[in-house]
Amino acid sequence: MSLRILLVEDDPASLHLARYLLQAAGHTVLSATSGEEALVLGLQGRIDLLLCDLQLPGIDGCRVAGILRNGCVGGPPVRIALTALSMQGDCERALQAGFQAYLVKPITPETFVATVEQWAHTLAETN
Repeated sequence: MSLRILLVEDDPASLHLARYLLQAAGHTVLSATSGEEALVLGLQGRIDLLLCDLQLPGIDGCRVAGILRNGCVGGPPVRIALTALSMQGDCERALQAGFQAYLVKPITPETFVATVEQWAHTLAETN
């Protein structure tokens, strides 16, 4: 199943690696480096999956998820937080903001795509 993914990441190395892995697996990846860019891309056309860092310049990832949850063309996308934040309460905050799942960075290249695809499939059924 090929997904149209909006990847939001302000760290260039993390963005490059995640985009490369997802594209190599056959997914279409739109990328943004800020919350504002993410909203422009996310509200312009259909996306199946939002994969978004929480700490972004400008609008943070939690606000992005909340806005895109209700405003995307074709209905709400699956929303997965991708972040280096792993302190107690971070996961709960992301879920309360509208994310459905939470992946901690750094990503593991060998399992990243399979994990994202599994979450996307499982969560799409509950949307």
